[in-house]
Amino acid sequence: MRLAITIAALLLLLSCDKSSQLGYAGTEQVSIAYLKSLCRGDIYDIATDLTLSGTVIATDWLSEYHKSIVVLDATGGIEINIDKVSLFRQIPVYGRVTVFCNGLTLGRAGGSIVLDAHPTGDYPVDGIDASLLERYIRIDSTTGESVAPAEKRIDEISVGDIGKYVIFRDVSIDDAGNGKWCDFDAEQAKYVSTIRRIADNDGNTFAIHTLGICHYAAEALPTGQFSVAGIIDYAGNEFRLRIINHAILE
Repeated sequence: MRLAITIAALLLLLSCDKSSQLGYAGTEQVSIAYLKSLCRGDIYDIATDLTLSGTVIATDWLSEYHKSIVVLDATGGIEINIDKVSLFRQIPVYGRVTVFCNGLTLGRAGGSIVLDAHPTGDYPVDGIDASLLERYIRIDSTTGESVAPAEKRIDEISVGDIGKYVIFRDVSIDDAGNGKWCDFDAEQAKYVSTIRRIADNDGNTFAIHTLGICHYAAEALPTGQFSVAGIIDYAGNEFRLRIINHAILE
């Protein structure tokens, strides 16, 4: 409850980060932070001509995300779920995009706010129908420059960092499990989504969430200190890091 109140207060504060710049064909271009600030309940249906522009920082290229991308601007990132596999073939990492938000829905997934389609079932939101992808997302450039993550310490992470691209340096594995990024379920005969924990030199720990379908689910964990970069998420009553683009630097 306290986290929900904190998130709501933060989003209200971020609402002042709105861009008044007009976008395309009379649409209004806004920041990701402002867009998130509109969702003060479980969902928010966008019914005005708002656009956002940003860099695609994560896709399903290595299956670190599934049927979704993360778009980043100077104020943070937002996950967009699309009911389609192999999105990276159409929307490349570091590509620049414009997202036309009218007709989409903001929804709360755990402690994060995502941009998707209006829910039709039990989930907070539905994935955008693949046939509507080009209606809502325009590829402005496929060869954008890479984006540097913000350097953070584990003990600095707060609600305001949810959705941001960060890097933790000089950390080590605190909970190695089977020695790989994901556990193997013998009954299902497959790797399953797993939480591993990292620790810094001060003893602070942090969760890393890796999908079982990730291309490096069976990769050995680092044995010494390393750096790792990804998107800050919140689920299961804790902050988590979602590694992107295999950004594990030993």
